[in-house]
Amino acid sequence: MPGFSETLTEDEIAALVSYLLAFEPEALGQLPPPVDLPSELQTRPQDQVLYGLVLFRRRGCVSCHTISGISSGTSGPSLDDLALRAGNRITGYAAEDYIRESILDPGAYLVPGFTSGVMPQSFEATLEPEELNAIVAFLLALK
Repeated sequence: MPGFSETLTEDEIAALVSYLLAFEPEALGQLPPPVDLPSELQTRPQDQVLYGLVLFRRRGCVSCHTISGISSGTSGPSLDDLALRAGNRITGYAAEDYIRESILDPGAYLVPGFTSGVMPQSFEATLEPEELNAIVAFLLALK
C-alpha cells in the first residue's frame, strides 16, 4: 500500500487529519455525549424544523459542528445563531441560499479558519430534497 504522501496532496492530508482529530476528544470521553432525542423524535416528525434536527444528528453533522445544547464538534464552524449570520456571508445571498449552498457545495465559500475538503462533498447525491429542506429549515431556526 503506498503511503499517504504518494497518493494525497498536503491539503488533503491536512483535511484528513483535521477530520480525524474531530473525533478524538469524544472517543477519549472528554466531551459530553450529545443530547438524546426524545422518543417521539425517533421517527420522522411532521414538523420540518424538528425533522431537520433529527437529520442533523443522523447524518453526523453533530460530529463536526457546534450548536449549543445539541453538539460540540469543532472541525466545522459553530452554527450557533447561524440564521442571523448566514444572510450576511455573501453579498446577494439570502440566509437560506447560503445555508443550502454550504451543504451541497461546501467548498464554495469557506468560513475563515476552516479547511476545504473536510465537510463531505456527497450531500447533493445522498440527501433527498425533503431532507435537505428540513435541515435548512432547522438551521434557519438557529437564532
